[in-house]
Amino acid sequence: MANKISTDDKIINAFKKLLIQNGYAETTTRKVAEEAQVNEVTIFRHFKNKENILKEIINRFLKQIENLNSTFIPTGHLEKDLIHISKEYYKQINKNKTFLILGLQLLHRSPKLNGILSELPRKAQKLAIYDFKALQNAGEINSDVDINAESNNFLLINYGHFIFKGFYKIGINQDEFIEQNIKTFIRHLE
Repeated sequence: MANKISTDDKIINAFKKLLIQNGYAETTTRKVAEEAQVNEVTIFRHFKNKENILKEIINRFLKQIENLNSTFIPTGHLEKDLIHISKEYYKQINKNKTFLILGLQLLHRSPKLNGILSELPRKAQKLAIYDFKALQNAGEINSDVDINAESNNFLLINYGHFIFKGFYKIGINQDEFIEQNIKTFIRHLE
């Protein structure tokens, strides 16, 4: 028996598809209802408006990231651990690449949207700090290292590569970048 897709998932999937095709302004609740094959009133009953659909998508993405993070346990080998963290980060941003790119385009169009979309980097920052503290507590990172600054640097380096490679096709492939970046990065953490 095939898995039945919930009404919420139908609406969210339709919203994502239309958002990619048409942009945020042109993705109306009427169009979402047509694409999801539900009544527009159903959208209002489940989400109230399209901002809340966007919030739900962000919340689901944040939960995926949190679930990955909750399973991280330092191995005692800094290079291996940072490669693992970096690859998991890339896996999530690649999985949601189109949506993240659209998010960048929407950021400055509306303070309300900016507030919703800015949850992603805030959560990524908190989780990176958590991982770096775990590495520091495990003795992999020197206790004198500023965890907040270095976890931000780590995220920015990886995100910068994602943008350069994804938008501009500049730079080396992801695996090679991660390997080289980590080897350079760990020199000032130990």
